[in-house]
Order: sequence, then structure tokens, then C-alpha cells
Amino acid sequence: MSRFSGKGKIRLNRTFSKFFISYLAIVLISITLLSGVLYVQFSRSSLEEIQLNQRENLRQEAEHMSFIREYVFSLGLQTLRDSEVMSVIYSSEVPEIKKYTISLKIANIVTSNPIIHSIYLYNAKTGDIQYDLSRNTPLFEDPGILKALSEVDAGQTFRFIPRSVAVQKPGGGHGEEKIISVIFTDRVGQKKRSDEGSSKLPADGALVINLKSEDVLNSMNLAEEDGDSYTAVIDEDGLVVSDSNLRNFGKNRSGESYISDILSSNADWGYQVRHIDGDKAVVSYYRSESLPWTFINVSSYSMLFDKQRSLLLTIAIICGAILFVGIILSLLAARNIYLPFGKLIQTIDNQLFTRKLLGADRASSDDVRYISDAFTNVLEHADHLERSVKDSNAILKREHLKRLLSGHIEMEKDMQDREVAVIAFCLDDYSRFVQLHDRQKQNEIKTSVELIVRKLLPQRFAFEPVDFDEEMYTIIVDVEDETAYCADAQSAAADIQQNIRLTLGVSVSVMIGQCVSSLEDAYLSYSNCLELLPYRFAHGQNSVLYNDIIERKRTVDFASLDKRKKRLIEGCMLSNMEQVKRELEGIVEGMRGYPQHYILLIFNQLSLDLLKSVETGFDSDFEELEFNGIYRELNQVDTLAELQTWFITLCEKIMRLLESKRSNRKTSTVQDILDYISDNYRRSDIGIEQLAERACLSPGYFGKIFSESVGKTVNEYITDLRMQTSKRLLATTLHPIVEISASVGYNNPAYFTTIFKKHTGMTPNQYRSEHRKTNH
Repeated sequence: MSRFSGKGKIRLNRTFSKFFISYLAIVLISITLLSGVLYVQFSRSSLEEIQLNQRENLRQEAEHMSFIREYVFSLGLQTLRDSEVMSVIYSSEVPEIKKYTISLKIANIVTSNPIIHSIYLYNAKTGDIQYDLSRNTPLFEDPGILKALSEVDAGQTFRFIPRSVAVQKPGGGHGEEKIISVIFTDRVGQKKRSDEGSSKLPADGALVINLKSEDVLNSMNLAEEDGDSYTAVIDEDGLVVSDSNLRNFGKNRSGESYISDILSSNADWGYQVRHIDGDKAVVSYYRSESLPWTFINVSSYSMLFDKQRSLLLTIAIICGAILFVGIILSLLAARNIYLPFGKLIQTIDNQLFTRKLLGADRASSDDVRYISDAFTNVLEHADHLERSVKDSNAILKREHLKRLLSGHIEMEKDMQDREVAVIAFCLDDYSRFVQLHDRQKQNEIKTSVELIVRKLLPQRFAFEPVDFDEEMYTIIVDVEDETAYCADAQSAAADIQQNIRLTLGVSVSVMIGQCVSSLEDAYLSYSNCLELLPYRFAHGQNSVLYNDIIERKRTVDFASLDKRKKRLIEGCMLSNMEQVKRELEGIVEGMRGYPQHYILLIFNQLSLDLLKSVETGFDSDFEELEFNGIYRELNQVDTLAELQTWFITLCEKIMRLLESKRSNRKTSTVQDILDYISDNYRRSDIGIEQLAERACLSPGYFGKIFSESVGKTVNEYITDLRMQTSKRLLATTLHPIVEISASVGYNNPAYFTTIFKKHTGMTPNQYRSEHRKTNH
């Protein structure tokens, strides 16, 4: 028996060693492959990921610059069309008082727009440049503007011109400020006819709006965070409109090779790896769709190598830890997995030896029981592993899809040929939702929303849920028919919205992303959903948003918008609520195709213009209309309908204040006239025409407000005052009637007697006699 037992142990040790070496080799090979794949994949994808991030950053800067351009363009046209501004620009002789008046108006514009540095008015006939008073620089210190005016074609398209100007410092001496100039004439945006010949400024008058380059820089988030990155905005000619450190501001860089390559490229965006000033750099660029500008970012390539070296060290540490754990696991695996087979061999050896002594029946029974127990244990372990994989599958799948929507996963080729789209369900008024419900109730409602989508959406689409991140539930749907996709998605969204509202009492808006040709491009559809989300403000809660409906709603005309704004302010000043509502409805209708931040920008400016008109018209400040409070209220509204209601409420409040102000003004005017009558009623020439002229009102309107305030007409009030004085003089003096008549404003004694008798029922002599009898 010992001989067979020894053979079993030798066989067991050999088996254990083979399995241990095999496991260890698998671990080493896996670590090597894993580290190699990780390093190569990171090296290849890091640069592309950086470019995607840079592209998005540059795109956002381009959109923000586009909003600044549209705002400056609208402000410039509105200012240029002002009749007083036109007279200063084009009149041959401009009175000094008019220059001063328009300077105050321009100073008000500069003060209310922090991004504006200054505004010039150029008159070609007089050669005069009118500065705004906000700069406190009466002397002309910007000779470069004449050169800029002469180099700009009157028919040229609207553009920004970077310049540097000299300024006087408060303590004396001179400094330099960097500005961006925008030149306006009454022909901005128009094409020149070929037969007009060459017509260049400054042959015509012009309006110049100078922007603060640093404020433009800060508003676009181009400020340089470190020395390894540089961002610049360059026009079609290679001129630097703005850059992150202003070192190249206003320079023409079209002669630099990488700038020239970018300007000559037909691509809307891309990147290059170039050697610039002896250093290797990554050059990213994005060409704006709405502006003649290219946004360029230059980043040091060494940053990428720093990340790679850090990655190598991290991979080495991870591989070392995995190797150590792999050795331990190999030992445990060899012992726990393969040792039972060794025991089985030893048991069989023992049983074979025992069978020779005790018989085959008993040995066979022991072998079957042992092998049965061993395989039962293996099956139980396999079943446990299967359950663990099933539990983890859903979590891993969602994480995979989330990374897919972020654009960080590259799909296999056999999975790319698949048309998909992203649909997002967003809880409306989420801030109020969070305030009303605790965390547990929020999770219950979100779970219910997800269950309703899972129940109703499969009727039209096969889909995969991705995530419920705060207010948004995102899914990826398979698109079988691209032409019917949008209509089917709208129908499904309407059913889901109705069910959620009836069941849960909350509303959701639905963003239907564009269809893409592969699962790898699903992140583009997801980005489209995020771009649609700000348009919910205009379309209201419980809305369904998709690209076509947004494009169809872009109907605003800036010239028409300016006219409506003027008529709205005029209606408010005249307390004509019907006119205010009509013009406001037109403005709101034109805004329905624009995102939330753009609409709030328009209404912020409209509110500011309205308050300025109120203060200017009544030469007073209303504490009840403090702009900061109005700005906070304006930016707290959630929908365009709420914004419209809020603005009507603001106009009603302004109208009440204006009516109160008018009433106070009437009272003050009438009291001033009463005081004047009290001092001058003895004059024979006093009358309603003279008093109306003194009050700066028409005789008819003056007579109306006087009667409403006093209860008598002007003539009745003067006559009563004269009769009271006459009776006092008749009772207390012996002056002749002729003298008393003249002293109270009647040059004709007979007419005085007639009026006195009509007023008292007796003649002046009778009144004097009666009064003496009574006293004696």
C-alpha cells in the first residue's frame, strides 16, 4: 500500500507544479498584454480626446463671441438710427449744445454696457470726432481711428478691428489701452454696386463703438491659466482680434506657417502637431459658422508626455500588484481547484489497491460517491459564478453606454453599422421638484418615470436605458426607418408625457436627438439633445423638442424687434396696456426659436431701456424699480410664458407709479398757480391764458385740471377772491367805489358794480350801508 501511496504523492506534486506554472504564465502574459494595450490605447486616444475637448471649448467660445457680435451690431444700428446722432454725424454745422446733449446720451449707453470702452461720432464734413463724456478726455488722443476709418470700405461687411490707444492717466503721464473697434455707417451690411466706384471712409460720417479687449477676453473665458496654453481669435486676413494674454493683440499673423495652413484649410475644425519657437506643440482650431473668425489653441506637447510618464509609472505599480496577487491566486487556484483532482487520483490509487484485497463492489461504491461529491461542488461553484455575472451585467452595461455617450469608447466594426438615436426625458422645474420632495420621494418618482418609459416605448422602438442623471433620463433607441423616426418619437413622447402627468403629477420635456449611422456616433445625438434643452424655456414645460421645430421658429428680425421695443416703451409711458401687450406678444413670438440665455439677454436690455425711459421722462429715480431686484426676478423665471406674465406685471407697476407721479405733478402745478393768483389777482390782465402759459400747459388742459383740483373754474376762483377783498374794503374803509374797483382788478366801476351785485345781491353802496347799520 505504501508503494502505491508514494506514486500518488509524486503524481500529485507534478500535477500541482504544472498547474501552478501554467497559472503563473497566464498571469504574466495577461499583465504584459494588458499594460501594452493600455499604453498604446492611451497614447493613441489621449491626443484625440484632447482635441475633442479643445474643439468643444473653442466652439463654445465661438458661440459666445457670436452673441457679443449680434448684441453690438444691434446696439450700433439702434444708436446710428437715432436722429440726434445722425445730425451730429452728417450736419455741416453742429451746435455745441447738441454735441453736449448727444455726448450725455452716449455716456449713458457706455455706463450701462460695461464691455464698451468708448463711442466716437465722426463727422466727415467738419472733420470733427465727438467723444462720449464718460471717458473725461476732452482732447482728441486717438489719431489711429482716422487711419482705421480710411482703410474700411463703406460696403465692407461688419467686422471687429483690434487697436491700441493712448490714454491720459489720472496722475499725469500717458498709458496704453487695448480696444476692439466696430465701425458703423448707414450702409453697414449693404453690398456696393459695381458702378459706385471706390468709396472709402472717412468720406462719410461714422459711428465707432470701442470694446474693452480685456472684458471681451474675460467674457469668452480665453484668459490664460498657465504658460503651456495659448488661445487666439483670428479673422480671415490673419489679424488677431483677441488672444489669451494680449501679447499678439492686433498683429497680422498670416505669415506664420501654421496660421497660414489653418486659414487656407477647408475643414471647419482640426488639429496639427507642429514645432513652434523650437517647442513641439498641438495646434487645435475651430472655424465659426456665423462669424468670419477662426479660434486657435496652441498647447505644449510636453503636457502629453508628462501624462504618459505618469501612466507608465501607474501601470508598473498596478502590474506589480497584479503579479503579486496573481502568484497568491495561482497558489490558491492550484491548491483549491486542482488538489481535489490529486486527491481523486490518490483515492483511486488507494481504492484500486484496496479493491484487490476487499473486492470490486466496495471500491466501486467509494469511487462513485467521491467523484459525485466533487462534481457536485464544481457545479455549485459554477452556478454561483453565473449568478454573480448576471447581477453585475446590468451595472456594467449602463456604465459602458454612459462612456459611449461621452464619446470615449471605440466600437467594434461589426457593431458600428447600426442606425441609432438618443432620446432624453427631462423633469421640468427641477429646482421646485427638489424643494417639494425629500430624497426618497425623488428616487421613487424617478423610478416610476423610468418604468413608464420602459412600458410604453417598446411599442415603437427597441431601446437601451443609459442613465437617470439628476433631472434627465437618457436612452438609446434603434432606428429602423429614419424617415419615420422623428414622427414616431414625437407620438411616443406624447403618450409617455400624458401617462407621467396623470400617474405621477409631474411634467417632463422630451428632447429627440438626431439619427446617426453608427452606435459609435451616439454621442453626437446625445450632444444634440443637450443643445435642444435650453429651447425648453421658450416652448414651455411638457414640450417635445427636435431640430426641425427649432429651426422653423427662428423668425426674429432685429430691426422689427427694435421698433417693437420702442412702441412697447411708448405704450408703457402713455399707460396704454393694450399697446404694451400687443408689442410684447410680437417680441415673445419672435423669441420662440432661441435658447434661454439669448432670450434673457434681450429682456434684460428691454427692462433696462424701459427703466431709463421712466427716469429720463420724469427726471427722478424710483426706488421701487431698483434694477438689481428686477434682474434677479427676471432670471428666476422658468419659461417664456412666465417671463411674459412677469413683464406685464412690471409694466403695470410702472404705469401705477407714473400715474401717481402725474397726479402729484398736477397737485403741485395747481398749488403754484393758486399762490400766484393770491399775489396777483388785483391785476386786471390776469386770466386763464396767462396762467396756462405760466404752467406750460394748454389753456384747455389747464382749465380741466384746475377745475378738478379746486372745484371752480379759474374765472370763478378769481372773482370770488376779488369779491371777498371788495366786501372787506367796503366794510372797513371809506374809499370811493371807483378806487375799490380799481384796487381789486376792475378798471370799469360799472362792470364792478354789476359783478358785485350778481355775487352779493346788492350794489356796493347798499352793501356798505347795510354793514354800517348792522355794526351801529
